[in-house]
Amino acid sequence: MSGYTLAKTLAKEEKILEADTRGDVDGAFRLRKTFIYDTLFTGHPEKALVTFGWLRAKKKDDPTRFGDDLLWEQKLIAAQLWVFPHVPRAKIEAAIADFEAEAGAHAIGERSIAKIRFLWAKHRGDEAEMAKWFQKWLTTRRDWLSDCLACDKDSELEELFDRGDDALGMEKAQPFLNGDLSCEEVPLRTLPLMLVPLLRLGRPDEAAALYKRNEPKLRRSRNLIRAFGRHLTYVTLLGNLKAACATFERHAEFLLTTYDADERFSFFTAARLTMKRLGDERLRLKLPEASGIAAGEDGMVAAPEVYAWVDSIARNLATTFDERNGTDAYHRAIERGRRAPGGARRRGRDGASRT
Repeated sequence: MSGYTLAKTLAKEEKILEADTRGDVDGAFRLRKTFIYDTLFTGHPEKALVTFGWLRAKKKDDPTRFGDDLLWEQKLIAAQLWVFPHVPRAKIEAAIADFEAEAGAHAIGERSIAKIRFLWAKHRGDEAEMAKWFQKWLTTRRDWLSDCLACDKDSELEELFDRGDDALGMEKAQPFLNGDLSCEEVPLRTLPLMLVPLLRLGRPDEAAALYKRNEPKLRRSRNLIRAFGRHLTYVTLLGNLKAACATFERHAEFLLTTYDADERFSFFTAARLTMKRLGDERLRLKLPEASGIAAGEDGMVAAPEVYAWVDSIARNLATTFDERNGTDAYHRAIERGRRAPGGARRRGRDGASRT
């Protein structure tokens, strides 16, 4: 399991405040450098943005005193900005260009830049740019600024499944299945990628074994929201709607508060399918107060009401992202899920396209 926990993150945040209070700028700088990773691995990317801004400002004010380069941290931030729909497209592209310039000044990072540009194009649904940067990323040599091999292979695998290349994807998945590739979040976030493709390939027993292997570990995670959505989609497609409701109930309240709106979209898009499959049933489901849905005298809620709620969340997020990006990729993802849930697809923002 991950060594990053919310309790440790909050404890470090207290230490940073203490360092700030006593004027220990050097200590606060060191703490904040590691705090970025704590926040990202515990589901609080918004804190990473603020932290990096502080670090960058201090380094610019006194580059001699703060000699550490911030390239890794800058890379992480450049690859996070688009999950915040309030960040303008121009600012995202400026941040990517700024990282490219900083890395170029150190003669490093060509592969990392290609990967970020691929992921940014994927987020927007820009097929031509995706194809260009995907090949550039995979064919550029690795260096110390590259993501680890496990993370890179995870992203490559995700793209193959998004294209519907399920058989090839499962061939390339063997190192994950054998335990030969791992890192902080891999294969925990990787195994859920394979569940629906295995169903499409007619290999349900393998999918069931993977789900059984991964689900108890994943439920203890906080930040792998897209993986939660993949588990939700999988059990829904199996017709195990009791398990689907339990998965939804477990994560829904936290997801209303997470700042990663891209992850939120992926989960609530998956939840649309679950609630649609439930038809007119009444459910014993604990919902967040913010849903505005009150249980009846029988202590139950109507599935159509819950569907309307999750649908409104998904569509509002889709509108916000598509208006910012100047595309219709998110609304197309919703329509794909409505027409052919679980079927092969070329592109998706519905829980199968990022990382």
